[in-house]
Amino acid sequence: MILSDKMGIKIELPEQKEQEFREKAMRKFGYQKGALKKAIVEAINFWILQEKGREEKVAHPTEILTGVLKGIQESSVELQHKATKLFTAR
Repeated sequence: MILSDKMGIKIELPEQKEQEFREKAMRKFGYQKGALKKAIVEAINFWILQEKGREEKVAHPTEILTGVLKGIQESSVELQHKATKLFTAR
């Protein structure tokens, strides 16, 4: 049974970065409980927005693949068997 939709992430930072982050978080959100959490959520949201801007929009994704497999001599079934062997070997 799920009681909350929240998840936890544990990270380790170099001491200097952690100290700098704490200082900036406290200045922005005040010296109170929850300031670090607010700063971390803000940082993650900013990163997600930044990454969305970097995503490449492709009108026809199959066009990217055109010609990629032209040098392969094996049939699709042979390739499936090779792939299965590679994945099960791990």
